[in-house]
Amino acid sequence: MTVQLARRFEDRVVIVTGGGSGIGLATAIRCAGEGATVVVADVDTNACSAAAAQALAAGAEKVFACPTDVS
Repeated sequence: MTVQLARRFEDRVVIVTGGGSGIGLATAIRCAGEGATVVVADVDTNACSAAAAQALAAGAEKVFACPTDVS
């Protein structure tokens, strides 16, 4: 059985700091699956790019990897 997520974030932009791993990654993927344009921000450039690729695979139409140190 496949679960269809609601498209509650369609036409919305979600910025996820710490999006390269853990809870941030899960949040980015979930929001992507619900139709958001996702900006993945993380200090780790490689993790940031990988997370963006996963968000695209989850259904986001637009994803931006933004290597960032928010400290």
